[in-house]
Parts: sequence; structure tokens; C-alpha cells
Amino acid sequence: LLEHILDAQCTPEEACAQSPELLAEVRERWKHFQLIDEQLDLFFPSTPPEALRDTSDAVHADDARLPQIDGYNVQRVLGRGGMGVVYRAWHVALSRHVALKMLLSGGYAAPQELLRFRREAQAVAALRHPNIVQIYDVGEVDRRPYFTMEYVEGGSLAERLSGTPQPARDAAAIVVTLAKAVQIAHDGGIVHRDLKPANVLLTADGTPKITDFGLARRFEGDADLTLSGAMIGTPSYMAPEQAAGKSNAVGPAADIYSLGAILYEMLTGRPPFRAETAIETQRQVITEEPVSPSRLNAQVPRDLTTICLKCLSKDPQRRYVSAVVLAEDLQRYLRGEPILARATGSFERGRKWAARNRLLSGTLLGGGLLLVAVSAAGWKFMLDRATVLQAVQIHFSELEVALKREAWSEARAKLDLTEARLRGTEDRELNAKIGKYRRQLELVEQLEAIRLKRADTITGVNNFVVAAQAYREAFRDAQMFTSGEDPKVVAQRIRATAVAPAVVVAIDDWALCVSGEPELQPLLDIALLADSNPSNVPLRNRRLWSDPPALQKLVAELPIGNQSVALMVALSHRIQQIGGNSVPFLKRIHQKHPDDFWINYALALAVHRQNPGESIRYYQAAIALRPNAAPAYDNLGIALADQKLESEALDEFNTAVRLDPYSTISRYNLALTLANLGRRNDAIAELHRTLECDQNFVRGRGYLGHVLADLDRHDEAIVECRRAINLDRRAWSAYRTIRTSTLKLGRPEEALAEWKEMLALEPPGHEEWDGYAELCLFLGQADEYRKARQELLQRFGNTTEASIAERTGRSCLFLPASDDELRQAMKLIDLALTSESPQARGYFRYFRFAKGLAEYRSGRFENAVKQIDSETLRVLGPAPRLLLAMCQYRLGQIELARENYASAT
Repeated sequence: LLEHILDAQCTPEEACAQSPELLAEVRERWKHFQLIDEQLDLFFPSTPPEALRDTSDAVHADDARLPQIDGYNVQRVLGRGGMGVVYRAWHVALSRHVALKMLLSGGYAAPQELLRFRREAQAVAALRHPNIVQIYDVGEVDRRPYFTMEYVEGGSLAERLSGTPQPARDAAAIVVTLAKAVQIAHDGGIVHRDLKPANVLLTADGTPKITDFGLARRFEGDADLTLSGAMIGTPSYMAPEQAAGKSNAVGPAADIYSLGAILYEMLTGRPPFRAETAIETQRQVITEEPVSPSRLNAQVPRDLTTICLKCLSKDPQRRYVSAVVLAEDLQRYLRGEPILARATGSFERGRKWAARNRLLSGTLLGGGLLLVAVSAAGWKFMLDRATVLQAVQIHFSELEVALKREAWSEARAKLDLTEARLRGTEDRELNAKIGKYRRQLELVEQLEAIRLKRADTITGVNNFVVAAQAYREAFRDAQMFTSGEDPKVVAQRIRATAVAPAVVVAIDDWALCVSGEPELQPLLDIALLADSNPSNVPLRNRRLWSDPPALQKLVAELPIGNQSVALMVALSHRIQQIGGNSVPFLKRIHQKHPDDFWINYALALAVHRQNPGESIRYYQAAIALRPNAAPAYDNLGIALADQKLESEALDEFNTAVRLDPYSTISRYNLALTLANLGRRNDAIAELHRTLECDQNFVRGRGYLGHVLADLDRHDEAIVECRRAINLDRRAWSAYRTIRTSTLKLGRPEEALAEWKEMLALEPPGHEEWDGYAELCLFLGQADEYRKARQELLQRFGNTTEASIAERTGRSCLFLPASDDELRQAMKLIDLALTSESPQARGYFRYFRFAKGLAEYRSGRFENAVKQIDSETLRVLGPAPRLLLAMCQYRLGQIELARENYASAT
């Protein structure tokens, strides 16, 4: 029957139609055959070489354009793994965000990949628990299977940790929650096998949820999808039996070990084992004992150390018997009750230590007589100090590796751990070394913040003057560079640091910010001498930075190779400064360096000015590369709002505020979006929080007044807008809000006085002048109206914008005008009527009314009547019908005039 299935390519059920009693056995043998076949495919792929050659390009092309799936709006990449890519998507029918996981290789996927992908969907779908990410839907598009899951917006536990130890009680509480969720999986016969901080997602309120069941398997009767002896999982968090490739031995105890590893990292800032290579980490997991958490962080309580080390036992039998028992012991600790776990005894600790340190243990035995003479307290002191120095050396080696990789945030976390271990010791050399590294990393952090702030928001001004001053002060305070120093001396000083690449990047950005040649040349010289990359030499030519044609020529011809991305981005900004288009140059750099945060961010900013819709994908790429860059979320929100995607924009602004709670511009954008969505009370609350960050934020205070006025809270609106004006006499929008509110409160004279005060400052925009002349006339100030009319014609008489031309012309015709004024007004109105812009067509009815008014003032009453058609009668309230009545009266059509006058009244 099995041979029949293979020959006929039918199912076991079809083959056993005449022999149903054999179905179970045939199905079991068929599953066994499939497993062997899939394992052989790992060594002898059946996919044609041509297809394999195109796989990578196909995957990247799919990722770049984002998949199109009916019923979903796929927005951006959240993350990638070895097998799948996860997108954030909007479920259109249910109006909610989801996480959409799609098989990375699609049509190129091997059978075991497809099976593993389906297994993950089945595993998650079978588990219903508030701390396990829930699955919603499954499907396939373009031969790529996908499933959608609950979207968890707070990032991962790994992002939250970032090498920083957490308070002991917080760590215990989170692992209690995770252990209870893991127990649900175990009760369902599923072992996760890849528990780690990156696979624990956090909601906005910090609730943890386990995700990524891609390596999960049923530990009863479920064939594994790896070859015997193959290691699966993440080395730093996998159990020894898992690291050894004993797949048949991997059961619930492996997940308990991983929970212990997560607890260990939360307490110490690092996993129990992490070497420079995965192979070395795997060796440590199998052969070495973890350093006690309390020795890496003296704040870890003894009971929590005991619980953690019990989870990390090499022998699965010595771990907790179940995840729920682990959770119960942690809860005992949290309640202050005695825990069930017991610390490893002295003899056992000594045996393990001797096995790890054979040479040292032999030496200690040889000096046994001396040790007898040493007091118990002295012995403990020596062991403690040796352990501290051992831990410090581990941290220092990890720190130096991070510095070489330019992983600054990771290096900072390692430094914090090292400093915590050395606290209270008198080792001056090590403490001095820590102080040196700390000062250098603080400088990197400061320089990066200046650079990010300089390109803060697309709607703001890139304040190069402020950035240049900030760079000056940062380098001076770090004693790295002061004005007038020899560039050779400064460059030598920079090269001697562990953070030279970051400092060179900052100097290139500083060069972009300076305005004068005397300051530019030293910066270019310092960067040139401190940079070890010869490809950057031509890009720091002084003539290049000061001569626009030379710069344009260079970037047009430059072959993108090993040049510094930061330097090329700085040159792209210089192109923008001189009025050029930097987008083609940035796109060429992006082709070579698609995974660089700064090139994606710079390209997004440059494209945003031309096409906000296109900029969205570059912002999303930048965020995927640096999930903690608050300004990137802020600018993505602005781009989405520009596309009328206000709800999606709201999510991005919320994320920006969560990452940087003191960013006034992010909070302001959030408030603006809330108001646009009709949530004005929420907008007001957010604006108050904005002003708590910066009481002198004029735009925020003025907009608070505007939103209050929208809610008819006019007295409060006036107070806020007066405060904005006291901060900035040219806060024009605040004046407009005061004018609106005082008019609605029935105080037109006050409105006129405030308006007149503003116009004395000579605001440049038409919006600030529009309506003043009419209000003068309404209040009977005919002379003031005539002065305002003359001012309007002088300022805006030569405009080419249709709406400004019509409004200026109309404002001049509410009292009889001189011949010259009438001629100018008629010219402006005719310009509006003949405009072909799409925006002007929407105001055509208003333009016809203005034309009718001009004809009336010219004495051409019949022509005026022709302008007042049925469409024109629908705008400007009673005005068109009143004008029609006036024209009919002049034409002797008294009864028609009376009817229209009565209707207007």
C-alpha cells in the first residue's frame, strides 16, 4: 500500500479505501517516509540551481515592496527571522492592527520549512492564554503562506533589557507570568524550545506575551524537524541537552532552563553564557557552570539566585519538575515566604569549581597547610575577590568586543555591569579604565543625540547653528578639541580612543553645520587625519564643500564603494543646502547600503519633501534598523498624516512619545492628530503634557488656545493665546484665535484692537490681513477701512495666487472705490476667474460673486446680475442675494429687488 501511494501520488486514505483496518499503520509509515525524505533534502536539494540563485533577490524584492493581501493593509516590516518575516498590518474589516507572519522563502521553501511554518500556526492556535500571542487567520498569497497574530505594540523584552539589570521583584513577577503561560503550552503537549527575551513581547502597559513558536514541537509522538544531533534554538538560552543536539531528550525541562536563562539576564543584564561565537557559547552551555547572579549583581537576593540556578541545572532532573512549580516558588519569594528550592551545597560547589579550574585547584591543594592557617573569613574574602575579578574580566572582554563592533549601546550596558561588580573595591587601575570608557561612551551618546536632533522633524527647521554650537561644547567639555588647536594633535587624540569611528562621523556632521570657511577647513582636516579609510579622502576636499558645481559633479560621478555612509549623507545634506536635489545620490547609496539606519532616514527625509507617500517605506526601514529612534517614528507619523492616514499616524506619534516622553514636537504632533480625529479633549490633555515639558513652546500654547476655541471655551483660549504672544510677538496663529474668540463672545471692538496691534508688526502672510478691512467697516470705521484697503492693494496687488487675488479684490469693493482701486480690484478678480489650478476651480462660485460686486461698482448692473447664478447664491450667506437685490433696484426691478432683499434679510 505504501508503494502504491508513492507510485500513484495518492493519499493514505485513498490507498486504504479497500483495507481501512490498515490505515493507521500505513499513515504512520507514510509519515516516517516523509520525514526521511525531508531530511535527505537538506543534503541533496531538489530545487534547480537556477531557482536557488534567484531566491535571495526574490525575497528581498518581496520585502521591499510589501505584500498585497486582500483584507489587509501591510504597513511595515517588524522583524525577520531565519524562516519568516513579520509585518505590521491593518485588518480592514475589523479596524485593528495585526502582526502578519509570512514564510520568507515562499515558493522556494523546502517541505520541512512549510511543515514547520504550519506547525507554528497550529501550535499557537491550540493555545488560548492572555500571555501567549493569539493567532487570528491563516492564508496564502503568491505561493507564500502566512498567518496573522495579535499585534503587541510595546516591543520585546530584549529591547527593554538592552543589557540593563532589572529590579529583582520586577524580574520575578515577569517570569511568574511567563512560567504560567509556558505551563499552558506544556499541558497542551507543546514545548517551545526557543524561549528568550526577543521572543517575549510587551504590551503598552508592560504585560508579557510569548511569541514565535517556530521551533515548537509536541513532546509526545511528534517527529522533530531536525536531523539527529542537530542543534536548534538560541545558544545563550538553550538547555545543555538541547545544545548537545539530543532532540529526543528535549522536553518541558528545556523550557524551564530557558525561563531560568531569561530570569538570569533580567537580574544581571547578560545571559548565563555568551561567547564570541555560537560554537563557543554552545560549549560553555554544555560544560561550564554559570556564574552566580549575585556575583554579577550584588543586589540580587539569595532566594532568587537559588531559584535561578535551580532552573539552570545541567541535569534536567534537578530542575523544577514543571513550569507551574517554578511559578509557585517565585510567588513564595514575592510574598516573603520560604522557597522550596535549596542552594547548592558547599561540597557540590567545590566539586564543580575544581572540575572547571583543575590547575588552580591543584595549586590550592599543594598549599593546603597554608590554607589551614587562614581564617574562614579571610578564605571567603579571597574567594569573593577572585570571583569578582573573574567576572570583571569577562565583562571587560565583552565590552571590548562590543566597542570593536561599534555596538555602542551594548558596550554601555557591559560597562554598567563591570562598574557594578567593581563597586567597593580599591582596584585603581580597573576603576580608571572604567572611567575612561564611560567618558568616551557618554561622548558618543551625546554626539549621536546632537546629530539626530539636527534632523528632528520634517516640519521643523534643521537648526545647523544650534547643532554646531552643541558640537563645539561637547568636544570642548570632553577635552577632545578646542578652537585653534593643531588638527594633527586633535586627530591623534581621537585615534587613541575606543570610539574613534563615532567621533569622526560627528566631525563630518559638524562640518555640515558650520557656515564659514575658517571653521570648515580645520574640521575637514581633523576628520581626514583621524579617519583610517582612504576612500573618504576625496570627499573631504575643501573646494568640494564650498563649491556647489564641484560638489554636484562629484556626486554625479562618484562610484559608491567603501566610503563612509555618514560622510556621504553629510554631502547629500550639503546638496540640499545649496538648493540641489539629493534624492538620486541618496538612492544610489541606499542600493549599496540598504541596511544602514542613517541612509534610510536621510533618504526618507529627502523624499518626504517631494513625495510623502514614497517616504513611508524608508521611514519604516529606518525604524526596523533602529527601533528606539523616536524622531523616525515622529516623521513617519507626519508622512502618514500627510496621506490622510490619521489613525496610523496616531500609533507612530504614540510610539515616539513613549520612546522620548520629553519631546515637545512629538507630543505636539500627537495632540494635532488627536484633534484632527475629533478627540479634542484628549488633544487638550496632551497639549498640557507638552507644555509641562516646555512651558515656552509657543506653537503648543497657541494650538492649545485653538483647540479650546473649537470647544467654545473662548475665555480659556484667549488666556493661552495671550501667553503665546507674550513669548513670541509674532505668534500669528494665536492672534487669529483671539480674534475668533472675542468675536464669538460678542466683543468685536476688542477683536479689532487686538488685530490692529498685530498688523502693526507687519505680518507677511495674507491670512493675517484678510478680514480686517471688513471688520473696520462693520464697526462703522470707514476711514480705517479705506486705509486697510490701500494696504491690501500695496501688499498683495501683484499676487498670482487665485484665492488671495479674489479675496483682496473683493475686500476693496465694500465701499465705492476710486478708479485706480476699482481697476486693481477688477484685475485681481479676473486673474482668479481665469486661473486653471484645480484648487481655484473649487472656489469658482466665490469668484463669480466678487466679479458681480466689481461689475456693480463699475455701474454695469446687468452684467452683475448675470454673475449671480443659482450656484453663487449658495455661498457667503446673504451676500449674493443682497447684491442681486441692489442690482435689480438700480435696474428699476423694484418688486424683484424687494423679494430678494427680504430673502437676504
